[in-house]
Amino acid sequence: MAQSRMTTRWAASVSPDNARPEYPRPQMVRPRWESLNGVWEFAVVTDTMAGPAFGEPLPERILVPFAMESALSGIMRHAQRVTYRRTFRRPEMREGERLLLHFDAVDWRARVFLNGRELGEHTGGYDAFSFDVTDALRPGDAEQELIVSVFDPTDTFGQPRGKQVSDPEGDQARGVPGAGIWYTPVTGIWQTVWLEPVPQARIERLRITPDVARGAVRIRVETEGGSGGEVSATVSANGAMVGSGSGQPGAEIRIAVPDAHLWSTDDPFLYDLAISLRDGGRVVDSVGSYFGMRGVSVASARDGSRHVAINSRPVFQLGPLDQGWWPDGLYTAPTDDALRFDIEMTKRLGFNMTRKHIKVEPERWYYWADRLGLAVWQDMPSGWNDSPEARAHFESELREMLAERSNHPSIVVWVPFNEKWGQFDTKRIVGIITSTDSTRLVNDASGWQHEDVGHVIDVHRYQGPQAMRGANGRVAVVGEFGGLGYKETGHAWAGETWGYGGLFPSREALADRYDLLVKRLYHDAQTHGMSAGVYTQLTDVEVELNGFMTYDRAVTKLDTARTASINRGEGAYISPELDEFTDAVRVTISSGKPVEIRYTTDGSEPTAASPVYRAPFTVRRNTTVRARSFVGGRATAASEARVDYRKVQGRAPVTASNVVRGLRYEYSVDRRGEPAYRMDWPVRFRVEHADPRPDDFAATKTGTANDLSLSPRDTNEMFSFRWKGYIRVPRSGVYTFTAVSDDGAAMWIGDRNIFWAVGQSPKITESWGSIALQAGLHPVTFSYFQAYGPFAFDLYVEGPGLPRQRVPASMLFRDR
Repeated sequence: MAQSRMTTRWAASVSPDNARPEYPRPQMVRPRWESLNGVWEFAVVTDTMAGPAFGEPLPERILVPFAMESALSGIMRHAQRVTYRRTFRRPEMREGERLLLHFDAVDWRARVFLNGRELGEHTGGYDAFSFDVTDALRPGDAEQELIVSVFDPTDTFGQPRGKQVSDPEGDQARGVPGAGIWYTPVTGIWQTVWLEPVPQARIERLRITPDVARGAVRIRVETEGGSGGEVSATVSANGAMVGSGSGQPGAEIRIAVPDAHLWSTDDPFLYDLAISLRDGGRVVDSVGSYFGMRGVSVASARDGSRHVAINSRPVFQLGPLDQGWWPDGLYTAPTDDALRFDIEMTKRLGFNMTRKHIKVEPERWYYWADRLGLAVWQDMPSGWNDSPEARAHFESELREMLAERSNHPSIVVWVPFNEKWGQFDTKRIVGIITSTDSTRLVNDASGWQHEDVGHVIDVHRYQGPQAMRGANGRVAVVGEFGGLGYKETGHAWAGETWGYGGLFPSREALADRYDLLVKRLYHDAQTHGMSAGVYTQLTDVEVELNGFMTYDRAVTKLDTARTASINRGEGAYISPELDEFTDAVRVTISSGKPVEIRYTTDGSEPTAASPVYRAPFTVRRNTTVRARSFVGGRATAASEARVDYRKVQGRAPVTASNVVRGLRYEYSVDRRGEPAYRMDWPVRFRVEHADPRPDDFAATKTGTANDLSLSPRDTNEMFSFRWKGYIRVPRSGVYTFTAVSDDGAAMWIGDRNIFWAVGQSPKITESWGSIALQAGLHPVTFSYFQAYGPFAFDLYVEGPGLPRQRVPASMLFRDR
C-alpha cells in the first residue's frame, strides 16, 4: 500500500492474498470459480494501441482490483495509458468445458491479450465484460500470460466518468469554477477479475421481473453455446419450494408466487431461485439466484398529491447522496465488510433510501442493499456528452447499466441525468429506459431541466426552505439538500475544505441545523405534497466535508439515535419559525409521522406529564414554546423543538421624502455560451448578495420599472435581474414574502435576508420568509436568476389586514 493521506480501518486487512476475495456475482452463482485479484505487473506506457511486448515483465507492481491512483493499489499516481500483466495456470476443467475470463469493471477502454492473442476490446468504465479464452490457452499446466492495456482519457474526452477529473487539486489551486466538487481520477481495473469454467452450452444472463399485481415472478433466461434445450426455474422460500416452471431459452417463464411475502425496506424478504439448463433431459448447467417481490409505482394521496409508492403504499423516501468513494481505494471499497458498513450505517441513521450518485457500484453493493433493505435511486454516471461519439458511449453504457442491475429489488428509480451535466435527447433517453424497464420510476434530470417525461420533478436546494408541487402526474422531490459541513480534526483529506451549506463551528450547531432542515422537509411534504428528500451526503469526500461520517468512516458527526428519530419524522416542528411578533402569533406544532407531541409554554422541558398538543394556540406575550415527541409514553430520541417568541415593535421604517413609484433595476445577461456543467455563471453570482459582487461582469442594462417585471430582458436564458428601492407596508406587524419562481430568487429588507434560493429549478418553486416591520418605507432588494428552460417570477405578500396577494406596484418605491 502506498503512503496515503487517510485510510479506513478496513485497509489493514487488505493483502495480496485476500484482495476482494468474495464471489462477485451474487445473482448468478456457480460454485466453481477462481479470482485473479492480487499482485499484477504494471507499467505506464505511451501507446496502448501499438500492442504490448509479450513475454517481457513490467517494471512495477499493482494490487488488483484497486485503481492505480488509489493508495491500496500501491501506485497512487495518474496516467492515461497503462498496461497490466500477470500469469496464471489453467484451473481444473471438465471435458468439453470452456473457460471464461471476467472483468467486472475497467475504466475505460481495455484491450485484452492472452498468450499473445488479442481476445478483444471493451469500452465503458462501469459495466462487466468477459471473453471465452479456451482456444487461447496453452496446453497442460503451462503458465498463461494475461495482458490488459487500458486507455482512460478522463476529462479530456466526454465519456461517462462521474466526478473524476485528471487534476482536481490543481484545478482548485488555479481557481477553476466549481473545482471543489470533482475528485481524484480512477484509471484501469477497479473491480474483480476472475475465471469461471462453464459448460459449452450454458446460462448467460437472467432477467427477473416480479409481478406483484398478478402474484407471480417472470423469468427470462438467455443461453450461449447451444442450439436449444430447455430451461427450468424453481422458486423457494426459507428452504421450502414455492413453485417452478420451464420453457425455451429466451422465452418468458411465469411462476406463481401465491400470498407473496413482499420485499420492503422494513422487511427485505428475498426468495431463492434455482435455474437449470437441460439438453435431452440432462442438466448441463445450473446457477443460483434470488429476487424480491416488490412493486414500484406512483400513487395519489387524499389531497391529490402524487407520491412514490412501494407495493402500492405511498412511502416518504428520505436518504443520503451516496457517492461511493473511499480515501484508500477511491472507487473500490477496501473490503466487502466496508461495502456493507455504508449500507448498515445508512439504515442506522433512520434512512429508507439512498441516491447512488453518478456511479455504478459492484454487484455486491446492490446485494447488500437487497438483503438489508435499502431503496436505491440509481444515477447513470455523467459525462459531458459533448460530441456524437461521447453520446454514443453514454447510451451504450446506460443500456448496460439497465441490463446488469435490473434484477435488484432495491433499485426503485433510474436517474439518467444529474442537473444538466451532459443532458441531451432527454425524451429519447427516458424512452430507452422505460422501454427496457417499465417496472421502476424514472427521474429524467435530477435537479435542473426536466423535459416533461418520466415520473419525477426534482429540485436541488441546499439552503431551504423551498418547496414545489408535482405536475402532470409527477411526484415532487428534493433531489439534493443540506450539504452542511463540519471539519473533524485529524479526519480531513487536504486543501481548502468546504460544505455546500457552510462549515459549522460545533457538532451541536450542525445537528440543530440538520434537524431543522429535515423537519422543514416533512412540513413541505404535508403542505406541498413533497414525496422524497436526498441529503448531501453520506460521507465526506476529499475536500467536501458534508458527510454524516468522515471520509475514513472513523467518526460519525451526528448522534445516530437522535438523527434516526428525526429522519423517521418523529421530530416536533414549531411554526412559525420567526420568533418575533407585534400583536399575537398563532403557533402550530407538527411532526412528519403520527406521534404524540407534548409541549410547554413556560420554558420548562416537556415531559410525559406535559399537555398534549391538539390544536394551534395563540401567544400574545413573550413566551418560550418547547415541544417534544413521545411514543408509548416515552420521549423519542429526536431533539426537542424550541422557539422563544418575543413581542417587538418591528423593524423601524426609514425616512425617504423624495420617492416615486417603481424600482431601479440592473439587468445582466451571460452571452458567453458556457455549457451548464462548467458552472461558471457570473450572471448568477451577481445576484447572490444584496449588493453586487466585485467582479468584472458588468450589468448589461439599467433602468426603472413599475414592478418586478421581467419584460426588459432580451433573451430567455442565462439572465438575471436585481431590483432596489423601498417597500411600503400599511400596518405594523409580521409580513411573509413568498417568491414563486423558475429559477432562483432572493430578497433582502435592509441587511436582513428574507429568503435565498438563487439557483436552477426544474419548474416553479416557492421560497419564503417572514419579518416584523413597522408601518412605512423599508429599503428592499429583490433578485432573480434564470438559467435554462421555462422562466417565471412572482412575489407574494401576506400581512396584518393584507391577505396573500401579488406585491402590488402601489407598495414599491424608489428614490426620484
